[in-house]
Amino acid sequence: MKINARLTPDGAFIPAILTCREFSLFRYVYFLIDTGSAISALSSKDLGGNIDYSGFEKKSEAAIGVGGSLECYLIHRVKLVIFTVEQKWMELNTFDSMCLLPPSIDNLTYGRIYLPSIISRDILGLKLDLFYLKDTGLYQIGDVVFS
Repeated sequence: MKINARLTPDGAFIPAILTCREFSLFRYVYFLIDTGSAISALSSKDLGGNIDYSGFEKKSEAAIGVGGSLECYLIHRVKLVIFTVEQKWMELNTFDSMCLLPPSIDNLTYGRIYLPSIISRDILGLKLDLFYLKDTGLYQIGDVVFS
């Protein structure tokens, strides 16, 4: 199985279809591969950006990273599906709940800063294997090659 992916200056991204019946979602989303994060998460920007969080369940612990902590909201019964180069659909994962990352506010401009949607260690190493190919300088996930 091979998956089309893209490598940008911001990182390596896997395209996926995200579905969630709770919010009638069916979206095409690029997920950043984040080996430093314990949980995969969805950026609110990928849902349109302007979201009223009052109806969302708040995750009991904040998402913690190098830049600090961030409140996280939960969406339930989220399915990620990828399309292979062989033109077959493959279910990557179904989450009972997945973090929805709200934007943070830039202290200087007061503008919104959106984190990308991420695929992390709850999928990498469990559902997919990630390799760095030293000889070629390429990253590979299973049969997925980033150039």
